[in-house]
Amino acid sequence: MHSRYNTNAQEKRSARAQAFRSWETVTEHSLLSRLAA
Repeated sequence: MHSRYNTNAQEKRSARAQAFRSWETVTEHSLLSRLAA
């Protein structure tokens, strides 16, 4: 049971990191396009 919770927490953490990375990329692109405009 403990290991299952641990795995679930790790998956949540990696999913959050992935979402943050994609959001960061989108923000970066919008900032660059705004600067170039």
